[in-house]
Amino acid sequence: MHLSFIEMKKAQEANDIALLDLIQEELEESIFNYALESAENLYDEEEDVVIRALHWSVGTSVYVVVIHPLGFIKTVFSMSPDDVEDGELGSVPSDFLLQVTNNILSLNHHSVDDREEPGR
Repeated sequence: MHLSFIEMKKAQEANDIALLDLIQEELEESIFNYALESAENLYDEEEDVVIRALHWSVGTSVYVVVIHPLGFIKTVFSMSPDDVEDGELGSVPSDFLLQVTNNILSLNHHSVDDREEPGR
């Protein structure tokens, strides 16, 4: 059976979204001191892949983490009121970035473990 180019693109897009859903779910379950306000899928033309922007908040601060389906962090930035007034994107707190990074690494580690030991 041969898949057309369009069918292959749709399958890849569905796979990307499923992986992003898994990562988002893990982050939502594990990060308690920041609230996930919204998520939006974006298309990365350079890599021909769907990526996701996750908008997290604490107080009046909003932090955006853009993730790749394989768990890479594409970019992080702050959209806090002070940053918006200055017309610049700010940085994110190191504790938040560590939580995101560690949870993605943990998810990847568990995925590898599951693949190596299917009877678990």
